[in-house]
Amino acid sequence: MTEELFVSMANKVLLNISFIKKNIIQGHLQKMKKKRHHYVWRDYLRAWSVNEFIWCYREGKIFNSNLMGVGQIKYFYKLKEMTVQDMEFIRMVAIEPCSPHLQELNEGWLNWFNYVFDLKKNIESLNNS
Repeated sequence: MTEELFVSMANKVLLNISFIKKNIIQGHLQKMKKKRHHYVWRDYLRAWSVNEFIWCYREGKIFNSNLMGVGQIKYFYKLKEMTVQDMEFIRMVAIEPCSPHLQELNEGWLNWFNYVFDLKKNIESLNNS
């Protein structure tokens, strides 16, 4: 990915930052409507199904399941706070090897991601005091 394309994509994402900040500050994080998120696209699985059912092999057992019952997990796409190890890994593979300009930009994205969780903690501590 070229630096210009990356910067262009970053600018587009910045348009959503004010929306995110507004919802967090107001304490109205939008709730996900769906709990079960497919990590294997259901239309991809459909090619091997018969009447929306597919044969599966899991933990040594063979069973028949509908497409909603496989390749999915609750809240798979929900944002989760990064661990220290996550941050170190991201810095190692996506920040350190880059040019100084991209290092600064990528570190900024990492900070923005963590800002959401820091802000949530601050709001919760205000509500608890």
